[in-house]
Amino acid sequence: MPTTESHRRIVYFGFSPEQFGQLVRSLGRVPGNGAIEGAATGVEMAGLRCSWLAYWDGPRLVADLAQSYVNLVVLDLRCEPALLGERAARALELLGDLDRTEDLEDRYPFHRILVLLGPPSLATDEVVLRLGARGVERVVREYAGAGATDDTFAPRVAEAIGIMLRRRK
Repeated sequence: MPTTESHRRIVYFGFSPEQFGQLVRSLGRVPGNGAIEGAATGVEMAGLRCSWLAYWDGPRLVADLAQSYVNLVVLDLRCEPALLGERAARALELLGDLDRTEDLEDRYPFHRILVLLGPPSLATDEVVLRLGARGVERVVREYAGAGATDDTFAPRVAEAIGIMLRRRK
């Protein structure tokens, strides 16, 4: 069942509850955005009320997507370089599971998947190519690493989400 015009449901697939919480809080601090009172994972973004649902388990996410409508899926692959291969493999496995449906109409549209990645490197570039080959169209990179911060990351994520949520396909 689709959400109301001003309310959006966003599913987050990641590997760290702390990283998820930090992302949602930072999106709430982007100018023009704000945390939704009484909703730990709710953010008002560009006039849209967004509820975030976090998943750490791919099969559970796939099962829930088959039962519930969501507007956007965010795959958070930001991590230390040594972990990227395993996380990318799990994300690609998730995409494969989403792609395997008996009825093509039930397939989750990959153009409504946003991927968050760390700084550019040969490894992250390879992940971008593999995700693009699967039909994922949008990636936002966090340019800071090794404990540094990227003050432009949350605003760029918010902008990408706004574009994707307003796009009709």
